Amino acid sequence: MATDTSEIDPIRGYLDAVQAYEQERIKAKTLIDRISTVANAMQNHLPDFLGLDYSLAASMTAGDRSRADRSLRFNVDDWPNAQTIRSTMTNWHAAFMKLHDAWRLVPEQYRQGLREPPKALSTS
Repeated sequence: MATDTSEIDPIRGYLDAVQAYEQERIKAKTLIDRISTVANAMQNHLPDFLGLDYSLAASMTAGDRSRADRSLRFNVDDWPNAQTIRSTMTNWHAAFMKLHDAWRLVPEQYRQGLREPPKALSTS
């Protein structure tokens, strides 16, 4: 029968929680960055966005379309749905809470040299 090392070794449990949190933070950051990039394109480069992603002319002549910024092209068919966004945020939050729970189990005298968990959820 496998033993949960976090029960035996709170430092190992904390380090495992750090790794799990970091994985979920990266997933959330990737999703948030993607949403932000598309929102920025829609707010600041709407004609290019509509032309490249939906083949819609928005006060753009045919010649202008060839000069559109190709970095504004997104696979809109692969847009995350509400469940994907919810599960990404929920998993990130759960990892954050487990990280803090694991930190509380590390005896004070062993915290020295360990990075304290973040005070709040942040993608940085």
